Amino acid sequence: MKQFRKILLVLDPEAQQQPALERASELARLHGASLHVLTVLEDLPLELKILLSAAYPRQLRERIELQQRTRIEAWLAPLREQGTDLHLDIQWHRVAFLAIIREVLRHDHDLLIKTTEGTTGAGVFLFHPTDRHLMRKCPCPVW
Repeated sequence: MKQFRKILLVLDPEAQQQPALERASELARLHGASLHVLTVLEDLPLELKILLSAAYPRQLRERIELQQRTRIEAWLAPLREQGTDLHLDIQWHRVAFLAIIREVLRHDHDLLIKTTEGTTGAGVFLFHPTDRHLMRKCPCPVW
């Protein structure tokens, strides 16, 4: 089995459960790998950002990011206590799969773990477009 050194876990901060989090942590401990946790928040289109910039200053975006960071840090705290080497990064991007692939390339990750989106109803059988793009274009294995 391949030895992983750097694992990238992509979390959906809106999901109620994060089944991939425990698996990624366990895999990181097993391999002695670092675990980089990434959340990509959907950025507004440029035209809308310009329009809203006067009415909604940067503080709104910062408040959203702080709320997400607080929520995710609560999930990560028990894993840190167990000794898992964790790093959290929150990014804003209009196209999530591009942000994820850039992160893989920038930090030379050798495994990407991501929970599939749409795990109920028809989503059980169909992958979200982000997941399909990652399976086709990601330079490292996707789990």
